[in-house]
Amino acid sequence: MIDQKKLSEKDGGEVEAFIKKYKGMRFHCYGTHKKGIPMTHEANTFFGYEHSDGLADKNGKRWWVYVYCTEDDYATSFVKLPFLLDKKSEREILARH
Repeated sequence: MIDQKKLSEKDGGEVEAFIKKYKGMRFHCYGTHKKGIPMTHEANTFFGYEHSDGLADKNGKRWWVYVYCTEDDYATSFVKLPFLLDKKSEREILARH
């Protein structure tokens, strides 16, 4: 079992920047629920485990960041999340910048 932890903006660095950018955004979860039909979830709780290719926190420790869908035990990583945003969330992100 991989040691994981709940991440927050307090972790700083790239982790903080990612969470600030995507927190509250809705995304399509492609887990196994409803016969492969994606459901839309809100990215509010972020988790991570140590990984050399992950995002760095304020101390330089790198984390593989993901949001977790409890409905079907499915994790969506920071790599995939930006591509799975629903169109309204994507427009909201663009409006922030």
